Formats: sequence, structure tokens, C-alpha cells
Amino acid sequence: MADLVHSLLKEDGLSRPPQTPQKDFSSKRWWQPESFALQDLLSPLLGSAVLMPFAVGFVGIVAASNPVLAPRLPMLLASVILSQGFSTLIYVCFSQHYTCTNIDLLSAAFLASMGATLTQYGVPEEDLIVHIFVAQGLLTLLVGLLLCLTSEAGGLAFMRFLPYPVSAGFVSGIGLIILDGGLQLGCGKGMRNLVTGQPILEVYVQAGIALLAALVFLALGQLFEIFSWGEAVRLPLGLLLVTAAAHGVLHFRGVSYHDWEELGIFLPGLRNEPWNEGLSLLAGRIRYIKLDALFCQPAVSLFVSYAFMTVFSMASCAASMEEIQKGDRGKVNLNKEIKIMGLTNIAVALTAGVPISHSLKVATVMQDAGGKTRFWVLLIGLTYMFLYFDSNVASHLAVIPKCAFAGLVISMGVDFLTTSLLAAKQRIAHAELRWVLATAIIVYFDVLLGICFGALVTMFVFVVEYSGITGIVHQASLKEVRSLVERSVAEDKVLDVYGKSCAIFWCSGYVFFGTAADIIEQMEAAMDAEPEMCSLLIDFELVPAVDASGVHILTDFAQRCQEMQPPVAVVFTGLVRRLHLALQTSALAKGIGSGLELQMRRVDEALEWAEDRLIGKFSPCTLLQRRCSGKISSSGTGNKSMAAKLALQAEAAERGDSGVSTLGVLEEFLGQIAPTAPPQDRAMVGICLATSGAALKRYKENDLIYQEGSYADTLLFVVDGYVSLSRTIDAKDAMSYKMPRHHLNEDKGDNFAFEQESQVRLQRVTHGTVLGALEFGAARAAASKLRAGTKTRPIPAQRTTSAHASPWCLALVVPYEALRKALSLNTAVGYEVMSWLSEITSSQALGMLNSTQTKPYRVVGKSDFNRERSVSVDVL
Repeated sequence: MADLVHSLLKEDGLSRPPQTPQKDFSSKRWWQPESFALQDLLSPLLGSAVLMPFAVGFVGIVAASNPVLAPRLPMLLASVILSQGFSTLIYVCFSQHYTCTNIDLLSAAFLASMGATLTQYGVPEEDLIVHIFVAQGLLTLLVGLLLCLTSEAGGLAFMRFLPYPVSAGFVSGIGLIILDGGLQLGCGKGMRNLVTGQPILEVYVQAGIALLAALVFLALGQLFEIFSWGEAVRLPLGLLLVTAAAHGVLHFRGVSYHDWEELGIFLPGLRNEPWNEGLSLLAGRIRYIKLDALFCQPAVSLFVSYAFMTVFSMASCAASMEEIQKGDRGKVNLNKEIKIMGLTNIAVALTAGVPISHSLKVATVMQDAGGKTRFWVLLIGLTYMFLYFDSNVASHLAVIPKCAFAGLVISMGVDFLTTSLLAAKQRIAHAELRWVLATAIIVYFDVLLGICFGALVTMFVFVVEYSGITGIVHQASLKEVRSLVERSVAEDKVLDVYGKSCAIFWCSGYVFFGTAADIIEQMEAAMDAEPEMCSLLIDFELVPAVDASGVHILTDFAQRCQEMQPPVAVVFTGLVRRLHLALQTSALAKGIGSGLELQMRRVDEALEWAEDRLIGKFSPCTLLQRRCSGKISSSGTGNKSMAAKLALQAEAAERGDSGVSTLGVLEEFLGQIAPTAPPQDRAMVGICLATSGAALKRYKENDLIYQEGSYADTLLFVVDGYVSLSRTIDAKDAMSYKMPRHHLNEDKGDNFAFEQESQVRLQRVTHGTVLGALEFGAARAAASKLRAGTKTRPIPAQRTTSAHASPWCLALVVPYEALRKALSLNTAVGYEVMSWLSEITSSQALGMLNSTQTKPYRVVGKSDFNRERSVSVDVL
């Protein structure tokens, strides 16, 4: 639920560009014709099976908190049923969702605490129930007013500013309060009294039985989780099993029904009463209300604290409701739905009812069962109004033991607690998890103090994170920066002309809501300056975290970009695990499709994607398409043209065409790099190379050509396809400065992007590239030293990168020994080949000097040495 506050509370009145009109979710009313579904008739049965146990558990918590209230249990139950039925009928007419209403067990904890406060203030026992009715009506009124205020003032936007540890702590605290109420219902004592007090053995036995009953509900929940009807079956089946077990044990021991009641096995006071008994009592004793007791300082603290927590819980519930029923009936205005919920609570307050909100469980059950219209909501409302006027409801429930209802409430508290804590453990770091636990414990002991503590944590986090704010530190376009992929001259020309239509932004530091707004403003300014903008790349490699509001702003911007004509693609790269999950959840909630890309680990990958996108859009026949079809044009100069010619011969040799062989390919290769040498000399050198191990080699996808650190012994000339060069780096070398890590859950693999991959791509080279030229020069120098009589044997050169092949990569592989042997046969050919290799090694040496820092991109103009030959760099 804590995630929902951050990812689903999104309609806060922020301005948006005009969008395609969507059907209003609230345009149809219950009286308008709709496609009736037969499954709608199941709602009275399924809805009652889910809601009635909640109602009994609710009043059981209140009655168990004070012996004076136990005889008034039927009145409390009638009040809850009236609140549910009356509010559901209102929802039929005005809610944008197809759902009934349900009570919040947090309100039961409020009434239990309020009963204790009123008793301490001296309210007479005979008037306590009247004060409880007034108190619950005032709480419902206050909750309704706060919900309306939240809707009108855009309070949902402020709720997103709550740090995750605070919101998760509130949810966990609510779970502890519900769990405590279940224990109090089961044995009459809460967790604090069980731990610090000295209860008798009977109390511990009752608590143990309640916990066993809770295990039954939890086990059924796990068992039926995979079934769509599981939630509808779990509660009534759990009550049936626990009731059958209790009756079976007592019958086996020969205990009479009267003795059962005296043992406290059943809820006291469940008897038949007229439906208007509670309202009549309230009307008759209204003059005895002690306003000073209701508005004393402890009571006011309870009103304020529980109203705040209830509004927080209900706002999350409304957001969850949107997630459950999104997509099939149109767009929902979340602010409007919150206002409807507030006005409904105000109307319920006039009947001295309890606070209500959307029923997620019934909506899910009916949706899975096939309910499609508002008719099923109307049926539930009418059913509950019938149950309210039926005076026999309480007696029908009297056969269910108290431990069954207690187990139900405990299981719901455990669900709250475990869901929020497990989600927090998976998402946030251990340091922040301690804040979650601290907030939850303080909320459990004192709700108002917990709210104040959460506010202090929010301000503390704001100060700490604000000090780490940086924002955009660099901005460029594809005209200025490129990926580490080698491109042809024609492709580079396309990128030079159209590169401004793709902007790249590098962010650093913690991104707060204000920083996120600044980032969006700068990106919008870039889009205004370039009307043809088609792609936006935002690199978060140096961003440890983004707050919930920042996530909303970023995904909202991506949604607006997707809705533009033509759409603008948005790519987020370098995301830490936690930020990736947050953006993914928010994007799914907003229905953002392919217009937002989150899977690219580093900016180099995103730059390559954007380059391919531009080349595919503005080039009539791209090199990538020609490669995929196996046909490479001979256009170009130098090594690329030579590789294109060799590729045609190599394909013919692979097909087995007559007159074409590997030797012919070698002779063509020598003819290109030693054109002035006599043909017979080139033929002699070619035969020597062919017999000494030189050959064409076709690689499969991601084949390892050579490993970093291995001794170099071959020269490779890439004839077709491409080769990716990578290097193993230390994460510390990649960090330009120390980044804050307190947001990262390292036990779950939550690290910076540059820490997650030890192998980092340095370059992707294509056909016409020579690999191993520098190492061959070093090996030749070593051999010269040996011939000169040097006593120490030189160590052969080692590879400084790893090379992996593309699926269609074809290379001419020449062993160093074969090349040295062949070149020594003929001086003329050897001289020209060595001159060709010298040019390559010179360009590679210049590339080494220019690449003093490893970056996942290159700046145009700084690494384009000898571009006519498109010579790559094996060592950067």
C-alpha cells in the first residue's frame, strides 16, 4: 500500500496538453441501460460473505475494549450495517467505480481508545454507548471534511512528498493497530498487556486459540491465492472451519451451550433487537451528552490523529480501486472520486455512522466473478438495508465463536504488516528500513506522536536530500556525442544532419520534486528549440534515487511525450534497481506503452538505439539492413571498400563456387594492401599464408574472439559484421566522485549502473577493422630483440580488451607466425604490408592518447582519426 501512495495517486490537477477525449467513467448511472450480466445476481451472496465478517470483527473490537459496551454489541452492529448499506446506495448513483463500500478497522481502534478515554473522564456507564455513537459520527464527519479538502486543495500531490519510509511506516503501524485489536477481541488484552502485564493463564490460552484461528485464515489465503474466487471463499470457509472445530471440541468434552457462553467462547450480547433500538436510545439520551468529555484534550488528540490516518488509508484505497478497475470503462478522475467519498462520509455522519471507503475485496471478487454493471452494487446496498431492518441477524451470528472473528481480524493485521514490511525490505536500504520500523512502532503506541514523528522524518529527509541535489550536469545532441559504435561515412552524415532531433541529458545527485521539475523544464526548452525532436535520452547513472513526486513528474512527462503528434520517445538509462521498479510501477499505472524505454543499462546502448532509429528513418537503405540481408555495398574508401570486395569473394567461397577459394581471398587481400608489388610475389606470399594457418572464420552470436589479458598471437581483419570490444573495469575507477549510498539496498543487488557490469563496452567496430596491429608490432619488436642476442626473453604482448562477435561476423584470421614467415619471403610485399600496418598502429596510438578516461560515449571530432579508412582502436 505504501507503493500506491507514490505510484497511483497521480491525478492532482496538474496541467496537461490536450488529449484524445476519453469516455467519462461517471457518465453512466445505475438507472441508465447497460449490458446486464447474470453474474451480477451473485453480489448479495459474495458481498455478504466478504463484508459481514468485517462488520462483526469491527464491533467485536469495540465491545471487547470495554465490558460496558459488550451488551450493546447488536446496536453497534446495526450502526455498521446501516453505514455500509446507506453509503453503498449513494455509491450506486455517484461513484465512478462499480463497487460497494466497506468499513475501516482503524476506526474500531479509535472507538476502543475513545471508550477508554470517555470512561476515564467520568462518563456514566449507561451513557457510554450514546457517547460512542456521537464520537463515531464526529469522526466520520471530520474524515468526510478532510477528504473534501484533500480533493479541492490537491492534497494528493502533497501526499506524494511523503518519503517511502514514512508512508510504509504508517501502513505498518495501521497493521499493528489492527493486529492488536484482533488480540483484544480474542482474549481481552492487547499486545502491550500480554507482554508487560501479568494476565492469567486463561488469557494466554485464549490468545493462542485466536492466533491458531488466524493461521487458518492465512493458510486459506495462501491456498486460494491463485484462484479468482479465492477471496470470496476464504473468509466464510475460514469462519466455517474454525466454528466447526470449536463446536466439535466442546461437544467432545461434553460442555453445554450455557457453559460455552459463561466460558466467554462467544461474543456477548449477540441477541435480537429492533432495528431502531440504537437510534431511539441516541434520541432519548442526547441531552445527557457531556460535550466537555468529547472535546477534552485526549479526545481531541484521538479525533485528529485517527482522522489523519483514516484519510491517508482511504486515499490509498481510492488509488488502489483505480488500479483494479482501470482500462475497461474509461478514465477516472481521482480527485473527483475522493470528493465523492468525502461527501458520502458526511452523509453517513448524519446517521452517526462509521467512516466508509471503497471495498477493494468485493470489487475484486465481483470483477473475477463476471459482474459488469452497477446493478450488483445496487443489490448489495438493498441487501444490507434489508439486513439492517432484520432483527434476527445478530442471533444468526451468535453461533460463531469469538476466536473465529479474532482470527479474522488478526490475519488482516498480519496481511497489512507483512505486505508493507516485505515490500519495504525489497525496495529500500536497511538504514531506511529502520525508519519504517520506528515509525510503525511509534504509531502503534501513540498515533498522534507517530504522525509528528513522520513529519519530523519527512523534514529531515528533505534537508538531507536537498543538500545532494544537482540535476542536469550536461546536455548534448547526437550531433555532438555518439555511441561507441563505428559508423560508415554515409551514416555519420545522416547523424550530422539530423542529430539535433535527439537530445541527451546527464543527471547527477538525488532528484527531488523541485529538481525533477527543473529537469522537465530544460527538456521542454530543448523540445521547443528543436521542433523535429523525436527522441530524448536521460542518463541517471550518477543518480542514487528519485523521490516519489519526482517519479510522478518524470513519468507524466513521458506520457505527454507519447501523446504528442508525432510521438517523442523517452529513454531512461543507468537506473538503479529501486528507481527502475518505481518508474516501471508508475508507468504501468499510467498506461504508458512503448513510448518509455527503461531497460537500457548504459547511455551507450541508448545512443546506439537512437542512432539506428535516425539512420533507419532518414537513410533509404541503411548499412544495418544491408548487413542483415548479407549484401554489403562496395561503396566507401580504404579498408571498408576492401572488406566489401572480400566479403563478396568469401560468400562465393562459402557457397563452393568454382574458381573461388580461400587462397583467392588472400590474394585479393594482398592486392588491396600491396598494390604495387608484383602479382607473382603476392601469390607466393598468399600461398605461404594459406599453408601456415591464415583462413576465413565465421563466428556465431556473441562468440569470444579473444579474452582480455590473453597473449596476442593473431591479426584479425573484419570482413563482414561487427565486433564489440569490452574491458573489465573497477567500479571505483568509473566514479568521478563519491555518491551517496544510503538509498541503495545492496543486499538486493541495488547498485549504480556502472557497478552492475564488470564488462563495459568500449567500442563496436565494423567491417574493414584491423584488430591486433599494435600487438603484432610489439611481438615483432620482441622477435627483433631475440635476433639481436638479448639475454632476457621479451614477454609477448597481452590483449587489453575482450572481443565478441556479432551473429554474422566474418573475419580473416592471420597468425602472427604465419604473417612473419610470409613477409620474410618477399621484401616488396613485406614492405607494403608493414607500411599499411604502420598507418593503422599510428591511428590506434592516437586513439589511445585521446581516450584517457573511460566514458560510455564519444564526442564527435575527438576520436575521428583517419576516418577515410575507418580504422578502429583495439586499445583505448
